[in-house]
Amino acid sequence: MKSIRVACAAAVFLGTGACGNRTRQVSPEDCVTFDAGAALRTDEIARLAGDFTLVMTATGGEQNGNTASGVITFRANIDEMRMMAETAGTFRSNVVVPYYGMSDIDVSAVGALPLGHAESDDPGQPGALMVQANTPAGDARSLVVRLGTDGNVRNVMRFDGGYTVLRVRYVSADTLLGEWASGTMTETASGYFCAIRR
Repeated sequence: MKSIRVACAAAVFLGTGACGNRTRQVSPEDCVTFDAGAALRTDEIARLAGDFTLVMTATGGEQNGNTASGVITFRANIDEMRMMAETAGTFRSNVVVPYYGMSDIDVSAVGALPLGHAESDDPGQPGALMVQANTPAGDARSLVVRLGTDGNVRNVMRFDGGYTVLRVRYVSADTLLGEWASGTMTETASGYFCAIRR
């Protein structure tokens, strides 16, 4: 099984015995090696609305070793906003957009591109957008969070431009863990992240 180093609040830091317990404190030093082969559970994704403390740590790029933290909020999309456009008038049948949101994290501190206004809570052009790709059976195949309004315009397919994304490898109702990446035509910064419910 492939393992990746991702941020996870450890029991010694939280004073608890489980990752994902509610806390306002998240430390990038409290990390574990997590098995990335675990499936993304759609029942857990369905419970993610709310506020999370987001910590991003750079392991590649000019800000290697730096950490940024802030708050990211997820709000459930209404049904008509859960679809993602493919071309004019058509939608991608295997992709849903369960949440939109916003974040006050300074991604430039870890070398990521700040794309527009991450603090926007406009559902038509939010500062954070969660995109879920499903298998034909309806199970989650991948889960990403796109940061910045420039890449989150409703019903606009982008074919170029910059990106800053959180690639979720593990999810529970209180925790998201994974890797992040940022760049334009090529990746220029990357690292790992965690988001713990506040």
